[in-house]
Amino acid sequence: MGEGTEWVMGVSQLQETWRRPYLTDAPVLLVVCHEIFKSVGATQVRMFHHNEISTAIAVGMMLSSIQYVGLNTVVTSPLNAGSQILRLLRRPANECVLLLLPLGYAAADALVPDLKRKPVEQIIKLY
Repeated sequence: MGEGTEWVMGVSQLQETWRRPYLTDAPVLLVVCHEIFKSVGATQVRMFHHNEISTAIAVGMMLSSIQYVGLNTVVTSPLNAGSQILRLLRRPANECVLLLLPLGYAAADALVPDLKRKPVEQIIKLY
């Protein structure tokens, strides 16, 4: 079996679906946005090229804190709903939704896939 076939078979075990009840069931939904540009003057626009990376790093630290205090979350992308979310929250046009983080305690019947990490020898090659 080739690598592509293995990947497809592995992902099919996750039972992906469009249903995301954790987004509506969670008591708190954190919407993580970042600026993509800023108007400097009447005709000038300053683009931000690294805000997405910086925001993602900050979210990583926040995830550690969330877990440390005993709460649960799952990192979810807004898919095609980003512009609708911005409009609903009345956010400015220079922002972009990066991630959605439903925050709360895991449901009693929550199932987490039993994923195994690859051995480090399979992902790192020393030269």
